Amino acid sequence: MGANGQSESRSGVARVGNVIFGADELARAFLIRHIPMFRPEKDSRGLCVLSGQDVVAAVLFERWNGVHVEASLAAEEGRTWATRRTLHSIFFYPFRTLGVEKITICVPQSNDKARKMNRQLGFIEECRVSFAAHDGTDLVIMKMTRNECRWLGHGQGKQRTRTP
Repeated sequence: MGANGQSESRSGVARVGNVIFGADELARAFLIRHIPMFRPEKDSRGLCVLSGQDVVAAVLFERWNGVHVEASLAAEEGRTWATRRTLHSIFFYPFRTLGVEKITICVPQSNDKARKMNRQLGFIEECRVSFAAHDGTDLVIMKMTRNECRWLGHGQGKQRTRTP
């Protein structure tokens, strides 16, 4: 384990606090169980959030093109997972490691809980695609830019004191 609390195995999986980086298969399986009709791409990159030994949240990043990446996020209902440190780790990966300027996330209009959670994380609605969600409702496209991200801190995005 390094001085910053990070450990890494030979498999490319690393842990920072309660976030496991490189947990692609574990994240894919978690999201398949939690998001109806979710079909991840084979080259998606995943992070998992642990509470004890349990995965309580996961995020997959797909379709990275150098400046933009799409994300899919799910969390166990009623479980605490979104600490400031955890959110810093989650958003550090796309904005600093991948170097993207923007993340988008797609949510069915019918999923009020997911849209609320994404708003609390700092995503804002960018547009809607009519009748495009798996349940026939509009697909809400939400975005966050690097400059709008309050979880990076240290001049790498807006810093706020309130957490979701």
